[in-house]
Amino acid sequence: MKKNGMKRALAWVALAMVLAGGCAAQQSGFGNLQPSTAPYQPFAPPYDCLSGQQNIKVSITQEELEKPRDLKDMQRLTMVAFAFANKILPDKTDKDATELYQIAADGGNAFAQYELGFRYWNGKSVPENPELAVQYFKKSASQGYCSSKALLGRAYIQGIGVKKDVQQGIRYMDEAARMGNKRALDEMGWRYKDGAGVPRSETKATAYFKWAAEQGYAESQYVYGVHLMKGIGVAKDEAAGAEWQLKAAEQNEPNAQFETAMNYIEGVGVAKDFAKGVEWLKKGAGNGNRNSQYFLGLFALNSNDPKDHEYGIQYLERAAKQGDEKAMLRLGQWMAANKKSGEDLTQALAWLLVSRKNPNLTAKADGEISALKSRLNPGQVQGAESRASNFKAKKE
Repeated sequence: MKKNGMKRALAWVALAMVLAGGCAAQQSGFGNLQPSTAPYQPFAPPYDCLSGQQNIKVSITQEELEKPRDLKDMQRLTMVAFAFANKILPDKTDKDATELYQIAADGGNAFAQYELGFRYWNGKSVPENPELAVQYFKKSASQGYCSSKALLGRAYIQGIGVKKDVQQGIRYMDEAARMGNKRALDEMGWRYKDGAGVPRSETKATAYFKWAAEQGYAESQYVYGVHLMKGIGVAKDEAAGAEWQLKAAEQNEPNAQFETAMNYIEGVGVAKDFAKGVEWLKKGAGNGNRNSQYFLGLFALNSNDPKDHEYGIQYLERAAKQGDEKAMLRLGQWMAANKKSGEDLTQALAWLLVSRKNPNLTAKADGEISALKSRLNPGQVQGAESRASNFKAKKE
C-alpha cells in the first residue's frame, strides 16, 4: 500500500529547483565588477534567476527514491534530496535530505552546496555554523550560482561567518542582482536609494526596483509603484504606479494594500471607488498595517451607526499599540469625550501623552491633556503618566 502510493505520487515530480546552470549562464565578470564607479546602463535581464528558479519536470524512479546513495549523478541525487526536503515522501525527514545534499555538495553540485550552506547558516537539521556556511556558499558561487552570491554578500556586509567587508559584500550582492536574483535586486535598489555603500542615485535605485518588480517581487513592486506615482528616478505615471501597487497588494504586501486603498478612495491613478478602497484597507489592517488600521478606525468612528464605533475603537487601538501617534490622539480624544469611568479616562490621558512624541500633534494633544487632567484625581494622572512613560510600540 505504501509503495503503491509512492509510485502514484512520484511517477513524475515537478520540481522547482535552481540547478547548477540555472544562474551561471551569463556571468558579468565578478572580479572586474565595480558597482560604485561603473557607468550606469539600464538593465536588460538575460534570464529569470529568482534564486535562479527553473521549473523542471523530472522523472524519479522508485529505485532512486529507495536507494539514493547508489546514484553517481550528483544532479539526480540533488533532485531526490529536494524531494525529501519538500516532504514529497512522508517517511523522509529533513535530516535525510541534508545527508543527501552533503554527498551531492561534496560531489560538486552547486545547488546542493547552496542548500547545505543555507542549512548551516540557519542551523536547519545541522548545528548552526556560519563559517562553514560561507565556505559552501563560496564553492557554489564560484560556479556562478546567484543565490549563493547574494548570501555571501549578506555575510560580508554583516560580518557573519567571515570578516566584515561591506564593499566586498556589495560586490557579491550586485553580481547576484545583475544575474536576476530578486532579493539582491531589492537590496541594491535600497542601497542606491539610501546611498548605503554606493553613491546615492534614485535613477539606479529605480532600475533595480523595476527589474525585481518585473520578476514578481512584491516589496519591489510596491516601491517601484511609489517611484512612478511620485516621479522618483523615473517619469511620473500615476496610472502605472497604481497598477504596480495593485500587483504588490494582490501578493499580500501590507504597505501596497494601504496605498492601493488610498488610490481608490482618492481616485489617484484609478477610478475613484470608496467601497474598493475600504476592502483594501481591511486587507491591509488584517496584515498588521497600522495606516490601514488608523483610517478604518476613523471611517468607523465617523459612521452614523453607533455599532460601527466599537469597531473603530478596536482598529485605532491596534494602530496605537503599534506606535501610530495619530491613532493615539484620536483614540484619546474619543475616549475623553465618550467614556466616563476613571480607568477609561486614565487610559485616554495616557494615549494623549504618548501622542505628543509626534511634534505635529503636540499642540492638539496639549489642549486635550489639560482639560482631561482637570477631570482626574492626582493618583489617576500619575497612573496615566506612568503608562505613557513605559509605553513601547509592538508590531503585529
